[in-house]
Amino acid sequence: MAPKQQGVSLPADRKPLITILAILALTWLAYQPSLKNSFVNWDDPKYLLENHLVWDLTGDNVKELFFGTELNGRSYVPLSQLSFAVENSFIKPDYRKLDLFPEYARPMHRTNLLLHLLNTLLVFIFIRMLTPGRLIPAAVCALFFGIHPMHVESVAWITERKDVLFTLFFLWSSIEWVKYLRGSPSPKRHYIFSLVLFVLGLLAKSAAVTLPVVLGLIVYWREGKITKKHVMLLVPYFVLAVLHGIVTVLAIDSVNSIAAPSSFTFLERVMFAGYGNIMYLVKLVVPFGLTNYYPYPNLVNGHLPVIFWVAPVFALAIFGLVLMTFRKSRVFVFGYLFFLANVALTLQFVPVGPNIMCERYTYVPYIGLFFIVGYLIDRLVQSDGKDNRMAAPLLVFLGAGAVIFSWITFQRSKVWENSEVLWTDVISKYQYDVPVAYKNRGNFYGKRKRFDQALADYNIFLQLKQDDAGIYVNRGNIHGMRQQHQEALNDFTKAIGIDPKNTDALINRAITYSMQHRYELALSDYNRALQLTPEKRLDVYQNRGFTYLQTGRFKEAIEDFSAVLKEIPGNDDAWFYRGVAYFNYGDPRNAQRDFSQCIAINPSNSGAIYNRALAYRRLGDNTHALEDAQRAKALGYDVPDALIQQLQSGQ
Repeated sequence: MAPKQQGVSLPADRKPLITILAILALTWLAYQPSLKNSFVNWDDPKYLLENHLVWDLTGDNVKELFFGTELNGRSYVPLSQLSFAVENSFIKPDYRKLDLFPEYARPMHRTNLLLHLLNTLLVFIFIRMLTPGRLIPAAVCALFFGIHPMHVESVAWITERKDVLFTLFFLWSSIEWVKYLRGSPSPKRHYIFSLVLFVLGLLAKSAAVTLPVVLGLIVYWREGKITKKHVMLLVPYFVLAVLHGIVTVLAIDSVNSIAAPSSFTFLERVMFAGYGNIMYLVKLVVPFGLTNYYPYPNLVNGHLPVIFWVAPVFALAIFGLVLMTFRKSRVFVFGYLFFLANVALTLQFVPVGPNIMCERYTYVPYIGLFFIVGYLIDRLVQSDGKDNRMAAPLLVFLGAGAVIFSWITFQRSKVWENSEVLWTDVISKYQYDVPVAYKNRGNFYGKRKRFDQALADYNIFLQLKQDDAGIYVNRGNIHGMRQQHQEALNDFTKAIGIDPKNTDALINRAITYSMQHRYELALSDYNRALQLTPEKRLDVYQNRGFTYLQTGRFKEAIEDFSAVLKEIPGNDDAWFYRGVAYFNYGDPRNAQRDFSQCIAINPSNSGAIYNRALAYRRLGDNTHALEDAQRAKALGYDVPDALIQQLQSGQ
């Protein structure tokens, strides 16, 4: 009789390592499409593409990120923005074309994914520490944290570096707290390190303010109660959280992200909170209809849809059921309150932003729910008797779920490829309920000179929402590039009517007036723009200087171009046009010098070379004039043959 074969099993000490490596590999595969993605025009411009503070890693920029008072519509997330500045110091991108080239975005996507993988590892370590001697809870929690489709937004969206970075410090701080609680060597060091990591988390994103509550829940999970000593230990965390919370609310309010109290009634806000709570639970199990934009609902006969009335009831019922287990089992209380504590501030009880819910808000909260699932599966697998028969089918079911979730995550990562794909996805789900989708997709088309598509989207947007000055400016720009000057003027004037302080509309209307030779109207708009927005002075000086050139006011033109060159000495256009102004003002010596500066910056500028030839000729230097005239002609400039002949003959 042949001996009975023994099943191959791994040594116990190697199982955790192989398990987490397999989870990390699957997570990495699920997010592969994100590594090929570009930027999107959904906060990426505000935090990255148009934020000069992250373009260069300088002491002044770092100081402004951490201590500056002008956020320009951004949240206070200095550490996250600093990470972009560090990356840009290696990438050295061309900021004028940053969003047109995906290769500039790919290193940032790699960093986001790397941080997500580190967070997945930290989740595994954290849960292992909460359930010593058990592998399944940590494995289940880390697996679904890594691959859940609701987490794609936090990873595949470059701007949400905030999420993956703050979570790194959040989890690491929690791990140090657990080490302190269980009396590891040098406990004070772990406590202080945990506190420092908490501060770093706050500087990465304000969502870290919930950490003190989580640390209290950890104490409850381990010991079943929270003593006065624990409360005192948590006081510094709460103080830091409150102080940072005040700064964050002031910052958000300063950019009008918090809806006015009268926007929604108290009852409506309760409904929104209940709806968000339930939908986050539903999408945990069935991640359907995923999108980066969940608009507030349309009223039905003047009332919110029925689901908004029912959702708070279900949310309270679930909360009540959890509390009923308080004395019997800690797992539901710990896991659900972990979820609730981290998601509570985003449930739109105080409406923040245009979305009733956001997938990125589940990045940390879902850890609590994953913990419940993993813990219950572990208990079921370890149980004796007939219940154990369910273990194998349940594990197969979870495996199938992991495959499905990974596939959905893989597909959702593709949606963040660029702004066109992203907003087309929103439009496919909500059609006309999200006007901003047409606006942003139109902006994408316009920047790439796909004008017909841009105009189509802008026209749809303006049918849905007529009070957006920016869209009239954008549409006017397209009309201007098509030489449709009257249509452009109409749009710029509408924009100014909506927002009299819209400097872009004033400057662009002035440019259009100049093209129509209506110079006094153009100068009036330039001067008004300069008064309203001094920080746009360089745009005004550059364009107003050109208008002064057109009207023969050469002295004023020289002054405007000189103001530009004082701040941007590398502006070759300003050197060129100031040279033209000097030449016409009767100063060929300074004209020749300015043209030389322009040529030094842009050696192929045939217009500057030709004009320098004219300056040399007026200075009586026919030798250099002839060299420049021949060089300009060789570069394709239309140099009169008569001029070359005259220079050759010494005339």
